[in-house]
Amino acid sequence: GEEEISSPSMPAFLRTHRERLAADAVVICDGSLLAPDLPLISHGVRGMAYLEVEVRGPATDLHSGTFGGAVDNPFNVLVRLLARLQDPETGRVTVPGFYDRVRPIDEEERLLLAQVPMGEEQARQLAGVCALGGGETAFSPLERISLRPTLDIHGMPGGFTGEGKKTVIPARALAKVSMRLVPDQDPVEIAGLFRHFLESLAPCTVTLQVRTLGTARPASCDYRHPAVRAADRAFSLAFGRAPVYMRGGGSLPIVPELQDVLGAPVVLMGLGLPDDNAHAPNEKLHLPTFYRGVQALVHYYALLAEDA
Repeated sequence: GEEEISSPSMPAFLRTHRERLAADAVVICDGSLLAPDLPLISHGVRGMAYLEVEVRGPATDLHSGTFGGAVDNPFNVLVRLLARLQDPETGRVTVPGFYDRVRPIDEEERLLLAQVPMGEEQARQLAGVCALGGGETAFSPLERISLRPTLDIHGMPGGFTGEGKKTVIPARALAKVSMRLVPDQDPVEIAGLFRHFLESLAPCTVTLQVRTLGTARPASCDYRHPAVRAADRAFSLAFGRAPVYMRGGGSLPIVPELQDVLGAPVVLMGLGLPDDNAHAPNEKLHLPTFYRGVQALVHYYALLAEDA
């Protein structure tokens, strides 16, 4: 029940009950297939650093007709700071040191990704946008959503947002910002680099606070492990075709914890679909795909028993 808040109780629970939880493999059915007839095995997940940026200006909200042009508007400052976080031409994150630990994409992994039958047009239609954009322009869309780190602004609460108009200079402005991270980026280190960078840019007319709201480490899973190869065969039996392989773009904080504490391979066999509207209104589960996924799991446990 704590997955959406990074499972704060789980690491201690794993360490306390390490012997009771000993396993040859850990199967997690989180994530999605690419299509109802196209199974997918994820061989890793991205980490995350989630932060809140607060800019404070005047002691209270002010009238812009009286103080506009003389008092720095915290929202104006915040927007200028946020705009400095990405290069508008290349899409690269401009935080110094952000890419220092990012592994280059090896050729074998690039070949695996090339087998994923999702082109730019299909991705555009799935997202419901007129064109794809954002992220590092030097990489393909599939590479950007799975193998590369990102930075996104999720919300900017503060000021006047009600009906009608109100010419207020708010006393403070907030922004929620996250960075998806890849091996071997450390989310705590990245959060510190992010904070120091914004502190170096903030003018003396405001005060700045950057708070870390949550972190999750990235993880890689060995797609050559026998437990993963058994999942490949199970998907093939249930869906009539072999799965493709792709590193997951989302974050599962429990995966690196399971790897560290149990020393067991983690097998990611998602049973959802990309259009399930995860984290959005009217989130759904496609039942025919779910039932085929159950069949795949039946095959999987049988195959594991045979190998044992």
